[in-house]
Amino acid sequence: MTTGTDEVNQMQSVPVPQGYVWVGTYWRRGWRGDDRPGPPPSYPGDGTTAATRAALRRPPKRARAPAEHSYEMYLDSTHAELIGLKTFFDPQGPTYFYTSDAWCIPSYLSTWTSNDDLKMLSQLREKILGSTFNAATSMAELPQTLKTIFTAAGALAGAYGHARKGNFKSAGKSLAKYEKSQGRGLKGAARNIGSNWLEFQYGVRPLLNDVYDAAQTLAHLMSFPMRRTYTVTRRRYGSIYPQAQSAVSYNEAQAFTQVKIKAIVEEVNILGALGLNDPAGVVWEKLPYSFVIDWFIPIGDYLAAAGLARNLTGTFVTSRTTKFAFNGISVIPSSGSFVVYGDTGAVRWRHVDVTRTVSGTLDVPMPSVKPLGSSATWQHTLNALALLTQLRPGR
Repeated sequence: MTTGTDEVNQMQSVPVPQGYVWVGTYWRRGWRGDDRPGPPPSYPGDGTTAATRAALRRPPKRARAPAEHSYEMYLDSTHAELIGLKTFFDPQGPTYFYTSDAWCIPSYLSTWTSNDDLKMLSQLREKILGSTFNAATSMAELPQTLKTIFTAAGALAGAYGHARKGNFKSAGKSLAKYEKSQGRGLKGAARNIGSNWLEFQYGVRPLLNDVYDAAQTLAHLMSFPMRRTYTVTRRRYGSIYPQAQSAVSYNEAQAFTQVKIKAIVEEVNILGALGLNDPAGVVWEKLPYSFVIDWFIPIGDYLAAAGLARNLTGTFVTSRTTKFAFNGISVIPSSGSFVVYGDTGAVRWRHVDVTRTVSGTLDVPMPSVKPLGSSATWQHTLNALALLTQLRPGR
């Protein structure tokens, strides 16, 4: 576990007739998270060649990637200006001074719901099922090892076939050709091996060693799970408004929630992920007018997401980022005040939250009721009219 904070405080106290206010820039960041795990340990092999020993000393590339770990971070940044106000009711009266961050700190109204999570899981499902997941596509480290086995085995089979017929000279040529391809060379193989069976066995021994070494390396590479990574991201914009009062508005504002799902998949039950062994999903799709209910509560998306979660094996990393910020403020004239002092355009404020969680299962939330405004789209309206037409008496 690691935790920490960073802080830059350039605020200063400024005297005003009503007392003191704080102005300037302040920045603070805090974080905590699990320590980053190291890669899985390799094990020493007893290979007889330097290449084999080197291959066995470390895991394959897919296993050397940094392991996922949980993490949380928050960041607050503000720049406060001294603002002087007067009222329209008494423009000649006293000036009231405020530190801008005291009455401009925003509240964030998020539009993210569980239906957005279900939408992301639906996108993830489309990516996985549309990619024809196959562990063989992850075997990028293996071609050289497999080539060694195939080449050595082919040369050995050819030499043995010649030897069985008593043609040791041709067997020697086959061995010499292989040794030359490996950059070793078999001295006088074509001439010397033709004499007897014992010399043939001596010439075969390097091939057997190569097959053994390559097979040992292959076993080491295959001891780590095959995996493929899929990523989906979704962002929903929200809104911010001043906490203290409605006397100000923001010149520029940004507010959103963004979620990213990183699925490191090791195994997929294709039939299950397609819903072919899920009676609940089939029954729901066969219910009359179930699509109408899905307009308001996405039950179909929920059943599909739940089916996907049950049929995936892997690691799932969910990163959620919330950010809301503004640059510059304006005093609303209808509030009865106007600015007589201070740079309102220089006022700024920012807040960021980041949470990353790691799990062995996908989290599938329950669906929520959609607001009527988002449910009653033009397409839904046309569908509803067509549906009502079909339901008229006598049809």
